[in-house]
Amino acid sequence: MKPIIRSILFVPGSRPDRFQKAVDAEPDLVCIDLEDAVLGEDKAEAREHVSKFIAQYQQPICVRINPLSTTFGQADIRALAPLNPAFIMLAKCETLDDIHHAEQHLSKTDSLIIGQIETPLGLEHAKEIAKASKRLFALSFGAADMADALGCDNTWQSLLFIRSQLVLAAKANGLDLIDAPFIDFKNEQALAEETTQARSLGFTSKAAIHPSQLDTIHQYFMPTVNQIEFAKAVIEQAGDSDDGLFVVDGKMIDKPIIISARKTLAIAKFNNKE
Repeated sequence: MKPIIRSILFVPGSRPDRFQKAVDAEPDLVCIDLEDAVLGEDKAEAREHVSKFIAQYQQPICVRINPLSTTFGQADIRALAPLNPAFIMLAKCETLDDIHHAEQHLSKTDSLIIGQIETPLGLEHAKEIAKASKRLFALSFGAADMADALGCDNTWQSLLFIRSQLVLAAKANGLDLIDAPFIDFKNEQALAEETTQARSLGFTSKAAIHPSQLDTIHQYFMPTVNQIEFAKAVIEQAGDSDDGLFVVDGKMIDKPIIISARKTLAIAKFNNKE
């Protein structure tokens, strides 16, 4: 079964003192950032910090590397591939070449790829990128860079059209979809509203930039009591099969709804382990 990821907590690669603190905050996944959070003159040292941490730490870690079109990105993936990180996030993933290039370096690893779509060119190729590799686990949305490239406001409404296209690209290929972090990390109510909107639209998780955001993100990616009870009723009738045609609470149930019910119960079970 695919790992269940509702939250991804970003931590700067230039701050090794924060790596373990990020893990201890208990996000579903820690993503150590070698791209935007690290100045150019600090990237080589940050890469060394990240490499040492991955070599010592046994739990799944994600690393966001610099774009593969840059010398920094090339150096990142060459250094990290031998360490077999659980996830590599490709910043500014724009073409099939980015995925294929990453695949070549990761061919002897178990590493999964997360393609971050944050430019108009990346959006234009999102459907192709989403089906480019069995190693691709998720697409991730970079709202700030996309808004800057488009010259629009970084608001939910301004970027709804972009998010909707990414939902289609990801879901058509069975991928997870990670929403951009909410940058006003002290505004819990606004975070809750945006997380609810992201989940309703079809996103499966949301990135965080501060540990204080995790509880809210987990809460709003948790199925409601009614959704859980409905899923239980569906699975009780479906049994071990994903096929069937029957009625639950006046609703016609078929294969897609049975599969969705299994996902709902898996997320509920995962959440109750916390």
